Amino acid sequence: MLPKVLLTGASGLFGSNMLRLAQSRYDLHGLYNRNPVFVPGVRTESVDLTDSAATLALLRRVQPEIIIHAAADANIDHCEVDHALALRNNVEVPRLLARYAAQNDVYFVQFSTDAFFEGAGRLFSEEDSPTPLSYYGETKLLAEEAIRAVHPASLIIRTNFFGWNLRDGLGLGEWILTRLRKEEALPLFDDVYFSPIFVNFLAEILFDLIQLRATGLLNVAGRDPLTKLEFGRKIAAAFQLNPKFILPTSLDTAGLRARRSHAMALDVTKLQALFPNRDLSIQRGIQTFRECLENGYVQALKS
Repeated sequence: MLPKVLLTGASGLFGSNMLRLAQSRYDLHGLYNRNPVFVPGVRTESVDLTDSAATLALLRRVQPEIIIHAAADANIDHCEVDHALALRNNVEVPRLLARYAAQNDVYFVQFSTDAFFEGAGRLFSEEDSPTPLSYYGETKLLAEEAIRAVHPASLIIRTNFFGWNLRDGLGLGEWILTRLRKEEALPLFDDVYFSPIFVNFLAEILFDLIQLRATGLLNVAGRDPLTKLEFGRKIAAAFQLNPKFILPTSLDTAGLRARRSHAMALDVTKLQALFPNRDLSIQRGIQTFRECLENGYVQALKS
């Protein structure tokens, strides 16, 4: 029998791709909140994870062997406004899920973030001390601490990913591509560094990490730090679109409500030691992003 996996955030960028890619590997049960997702052969249902009683009842009914918690309130400015809701979504929910997992011998995977650091010209390792600038970052750090406290054998993944989404235009990569195709002005930060990984690659790495029953904290990201501006130009080149619509802009003049970091690139030395043959380059990631459009993957995802 296939391992029974409960996946939260099933309608999100990672979750919707995970449901497609993992069908032959796991007995999947996907959870979404307001945006339904239907994948042939996969059970999905809606649940408000902040309703503790409903969530626990569902867990007892499904009885998963593995929980992958990819759901979160990732709207950084919204988190800055509504602290209470951000705490419920980003701290209390993962604590509840991790506690259930610990009490029932369930392997638990938590998706964290790269929005923890500030410091130009460097990569951040698992050993670096986080200094989040936003309340969103604070909640994700609190979640990591809560999970380690209740379920020390969990796997916590810090990441930043791009790819095709079930819902059109959501996610940085697809948003950039949509604006370029429409020949609309596309402002991108030239002073924010990150290290994104193609979402399908992230899912494939997660399959291997689950097989290993890896635990602890691990950066799962691309190997190439670059600015958001450079990322947009690479997408334009890969899809043979005109880059003149890409406009360099600065984070410092963006007028965003929540503070953001200029430097979020993650050190993937540990990841590369685990999987030395994996190509984590941004070039390969964007190339595969394009190939998924050409080979019918995207049409199947969004159908």
